Amino acid sequence: MKQRDLWVDYAKGVGILLVVYGHVARGVANAGIALNDYLYRLTDSMIYSFHMPLFFFLSGLYFQSSVERHGRWSLITDKLRTIVYPYVVWSLLQGSTEVLLSRYTTAKTGWADVLAMGWQPRAQFWFLYVLFLLFVLLTLLYRKHTRWLPLMLSLATAGWIVQQFIQIPFPLDFIASYAFYFLAGSAWMRWQRQGSSAPPQAFTGIGILCISLALSGVYHIIWGFNYQSRSLWLMPIALSAITGICLVCQRWCLSQNAWLQKTGAVIAWCGRYSMPVFLLHILTGSGVRIILLKVLHISNPSIHIAAGCVAGVIIPVLIYRLQEVPALQRMSLLFQWPRKQLR
Repeated sequence: MKQRDLWVDYAKGVGILLVVYGHVARGVANAGIALNDYLYRLTDSMIYSFHMPLFFFLSGLYFQSSVERHGRWSLITDKLRTIVYPYVVWSLLQGSTEVLLSRYTTAKTGWADVLAMGWQPRAQFWFLYVLFLLFVLLTLLYRKHTRWLPLMLSLATAGWIVQQFIQIPFPLDFIASYAFYFLAGSAWMRWQRQGSSAPPQAFTGIGILCISLALSGVYHIIWGFNYQSRSLWLMPIALSAITGICLVCQRWCLSQNAWLQKTGAVIAWCGRYSMPVFLLHILTGSGVRIILLKVLHISNPSIHIAAGCVAGVIIPVLIYRLQEVPALQRMSLLFQWPRKQLR
């Protein structure tokens, strides 16, 4: 990755940490462990209002350059290896584990649920399912024309608005919900590469994040809505959060402050391993919760959330890096079909 795009690792790191926290906290709540219900639901809804739009935004950053560099069919083939393949492998692995350990987990899963992954993705894997469909759809529609992106953004905006008022069947509802953010990421990268190379001021991103927090506070606390409510306010909340995070991360990775550099290195590390963390964090987080609750009889929610989040990040990375051991190189088959990935 080019030095100027190091901020993408920072943004992915922020996003994946929010994903891990969200799923760990939900697992703790579903297990009946005492939490402050109001604070838990408020935090959960505020995070879910923007963190998946953030990942679709980041996924779209290099879309246009990838299509133009590699061509339609090479890109689609690459996404079969890097998105569909791990989707199938980990849907089977996680689903099978949930079935076998269903007596200990909060989700009661059957084999029929696991085998329905072709038309009904389970748990966090819906993201990979929808992301691949978006890649295929937009790759086939792509035209190397200056008006293509504004046109597609307009259509995606219209689709997003429509799905706020009309129930659309899956997966069209998810495509309509996230196509805009994917294309917005592509527009962001194009704008940045055509504009000034001067880094943003730190207070700009922080200011936008404060605006997003204020909007989210009004939406959730004063109006009493949540992330599942149908409201046009969800787009400005998500967009302001995404913009603020990206601007802060762009400045953060350029900081000369020693403390910020150290914390930034940890966040960027999480971002670089966001895919294996995404694939394994529910299994590892649930495993830690089961051990704490059933074996050690610990029911403190703070301990559960802290231990679950740490395990949800560290253990997946350790498992992923086992493929670097010569005798365990075949473990790479768990994460990607063994063919050269496009650069």
